Amino acid sequence: MTNTGTADAQLILPTGVSLAITDAISGTTIGTVNNVEEGGTLVPGGQPRTLVIPVTATGTFTSLGLKSATATVRYIDVNSGVMDSVVAVFPITVQSAPVLSYEAGSLDPPVATTGKVVPFNIDVSNPGANAATVRFIPGQTRFHFDNNNFSAFLSPTSIDSIVGGQTVTLNFEGKLLSSTQGTYYTTADLFYSFNGQNASMSPPITDSLMVEGAPDLAITQLQVSQPVVSATMTKPWTVSMTVKNSGSNGVKLDLAASATYISFSRAGVPATGYVWQPPTQIEGIGSDTLGVNQEGTLRFTVVETGSETGGITINGAVEGDDLGSTDRPRDDTFDGGATSVLVQAPAALVINEIRNPVSVTAGQTSPWIAKAVVENTGQAAAQLFLDSDSTDINFGIDDGNWTVGPPTRIGGGNQIAGGAVDTLQFSVTQSGTASPSRRIDAVVRGFDVNSDSAVSDTTNTSGFGTIVVQTPPALRMTSTVIPVTPATPNAPEVNTDQDFGVAVSVINDGQATANSVSFTMVNSGGSSIGTPPAPLASVPAGSTRVYTMPWTAAGAPGSDIFTARFDGAVDANSGQSNLVQFSRDDSTATATIVDPAVLSVTRVTNQPTVTRGQSTNWFVTVVVENAPGGADLILDAPQAGDVAFSIGGSPSSGYTVIPPTQFGSGDAGWTLAAGATDSLVYIIDETGNDVGTVDIDVTLGFTDGNDPAATGGAGGQ
Repeated sequence: MTNTGTADAQLILPTGVSLAITDAISGTTIGTVNNVEEGGTLVPGGQPRTLVIPVTATGTFTSLGLKSATATVRYIDVNSGVMDSVVAVFPITVQSAPVLSYEAGSLDPPVATTGKVVPFNIDVSNPGANAATVRFIPGQTRFHFDNNNFSAFLSPTSIDSIVGGQTVTLNFEGKLLSSTQGTYYTTADLFYSFNGQNASMSPPITDSLMVEGAPDLAITQLQVSQPVVSATMTKPWTVSMTVKNSGSNGVKLDLAASATYISFSRAGVPATGYVWQPPTQIEGIGSDTLGVNQEGTLRFTVVETGSETGGITINGAVEGDDLGSTDRPRDDTFDGGATSVLVQAPAALVINEIRNPVSVTAGQTSPWIAKAVVENTGQAAAQLFLDSDSTDINFGIDDGNWTVGPPTRIGGGNQIAGGAVDTLQFSVTQSGTASPSRRIDAVVRGFDVNSDSAVSDTTNTSGFGTIVVQTPPALRMTSTVIPVTPATPNAPEVNTDQDFGVAVSVINDGQATANSVSFTMVNSGGSSIGTPPAPLASVPAGSTRVYTMPWTAAGAPGSDIFTARFDGAVDANSGQSNLVQFSRDDSTATATIVDPAVLSVTRVTNQPTVTRGQSTNWFVTVVVENAPGGADLILDAPQAGDVAFSIGGSPSSGYTVIPPTQFGSGDAGWTLAAGATDSLVYIIDETGNDVGTVDIDVTLGFTDGNDPAATGGAGGQ
């Protein structure tokens, strides 16, 4: 999966992973997923990651065959905290467990000669089109009889798998047959795996084997120099025929191709296209004659291999003249002793795709990996040339500005098996110039391990990749201000000892995202800096972000100049800090620091005498003043309860007070500027009934105009 955004994604593991398969009934479970293959749970912006979901148990389904699987992975955007999910839908085939069976009549050879090296073959079926593919384990699968007197493992050249609904021929290694003459029943112990599970069985073999005695002139063994070859190859290989004379006279072998020869067949049908050269003498003897009880080797050279693929049976025949009689002894391997060779389709390399990050930064030297997904569509293994002169990636006309290391094969080694898909990694340690879409081409070269023939592929027409090469992050400080906020409504004016922030706006004029953008700030006055917040997580291309540094104003009035500087940032593609460019349009802000507002009630006037219980209005006038040189203040809206009446210290009731709706000067609102004086006129609409000298007390509240968190009050009589 690839994070196509710029913000990092935090995977919710393991609880955020789920898997659903169509037609499932119950019982399918998945294991715990704690990390992506590359490590950790973070998917950086623009980067691919691999998540492997292990299925620990396969349940039951309403039917077999092709199904649709849906994997869901939840994640959190690390910048916004928003939760989302990514969904992948892919095909999956649900199969039945295989039950293998022996094909009656397929035991080959049904008659064998004692004293010879005999390879046996049997046909095995995997019934059912929806049965899982079986892959045999060569070192455990064996054919045996005569109380294990004869025992042979699966030949390295044998077909080693059976798909559902197919029948294949299994070839076992040639072993010396030393059993006495007679009839035997054989056993095949099949050890195999299917869909990651191991199993074994021994299907009943109903056919019997007849073991015969050896002739005087006998082929004791046929052996190939190269058990696996490629179709139509012209690289020579040999078939060695070991011949023994057990008679009482010497035998002069007839080395004419009509008498002593080898032949090739598949499933009993002659295989064409083979060109071979007969031997001219017996190796190690130097002539064409075998003495009494003498054994020698005839070597046939195959110079052209046929085009038919699969297991090819090689039989041989030898004939000669008995030097002590007119007899012409002869033997062949058609009744046992044949050998085989596996003919594979030649290796063929195909570059399926180039995998690479979505974007990199021009000039980055932090390594990144480009992967070439290479398939061997042939059957023969291909050995790769893993040097930069042979197998490489390139970036077209800009290639000279890139530095790419030699390829390595994931998992090690330098061979790709037939039918396999492997990945080659290229470490790019220097990225070239910027481009919105830079093409990545690849070439892979090697050779067929059977024939030594060269194989190669390029991405000239398909399989190439593309990558965005971005200009480095270019961070520009566009403004530095003391912002107006609910806590600092009159910024850049603030009170002494008041907390406030200095905000830096920064835009990214580059194409690559900048991460971990940090700042420093100094000032000219006595204000003190607070604990800096975390750096800006990211500033994408063309985006503006704001960073606010906390400060506490100086304890004395004056001005303070704040200067912001970039402290550092990291290029998101490379992780390099040296690629990020910095500039400043406006990096300073000035705070005006004043004293807090101070409210004073300087005078309270009223009518000197009134009559108890009178309903004629009279007035209480309150003169208020805000101390000069400080902040504005905002009076609490006047209320009837601001004015209290008492006689001799005891409250006097019965008064109805109507508060003012504006200052006595006529100014609307309740803001009193620094150094300003104004009045509040309260109307006494009803007078109480108590008689005596009445004390009138006024209590007022206010909020500091610069610091809404600062409140106070004042009173007068």
